[in-house]
Amino acid sequence: MLGYCVPKFKKLPAAQKEKFDNLLAGFKSSSVGGIIYELYTTKKVLISCVIVACGLALLYITLMEHLAVFVLWTSVVLTWVGLISVGAIAFNEHKSQKENA
Repeated sequence: MLGYCVPKFKKLPAAQKEKFDNLLAGFKSSSVGGIIYELYTTKKVLISCVIVACGLALLYITLMEHLAVFVLWTSVVLTWVGLISVGAIAFNEHKSQKENA
């Protein structure tokens, strides 16, 4: 699996090829062996997913480093505008209810 202790299948005698095939089939058909073999066959995908996740994390950190102040002040201003709007709407609603009474 790591490049050593695995015989070269093409160089084995016919009897040993059959035994190796039986051993490999038994390993793949067992519950734990099947899981290990599936992880082994998908290692390129798993490694690429880890690399992409690290890249996205670094991109997010870089963007937050440069845009954090903008995001902070935008949220402060939008909160301020929202609170003033709610206050103005409540004041106008109270004023119209007073006039109708």
